Amino acid sequence: MRRRTWLIIAIIAIPLWLLGAGGDIAESFLIRKEGRVTIGQVNQGDWIRGKRRCYKTEVSYRAGDQELRKEFRIPPHEASKFVDENGTVTSPGIEVLYAPSKPTVAELLIMPSDAPWISILVASIGFCVITGIFGFLYLNAKK
Repeated sequence: MRRRTWLIIAIIAIPLWLLGAGGDIAESFLIRKEGRVTIGQVNQGDWIRGKRRCYKTEVSYRAGDQELRKEFRIPPHEASKFVDENGTVTSPGIEVLYAPSKPTVAELLIMPSDAPWISILVASIGFCVITGIFGFLYLNAKK
């Protein structure tokens, strides 16, 4: 590929990547700042078998006057409290932490997210890697 092509791809890809990573970091800060706890309900889901086994389900929760649903992947040792081996929900109640200003931002209290500084560190490393890759490809491309 030509240098101009790599430059155009980098101009499009890097800002899109930064927006995605920045959104995750902002949500992490938001839920830490104004998180409220509500009781949600585990809905029927499926066991995902394989190397990283988990229970994939949607959790329904109320945020103010809204009824919301969000998908979660719960690890087996935590999911066993709510479902049996066949995937049948035995105890539907679960605590959900959400941000009142943006109720779609939610996490389960049994699975808290990482601290925001970890997300910033991972995003910084990722930015350095993606910039280095595009720089290398740009410099080694035909003029």
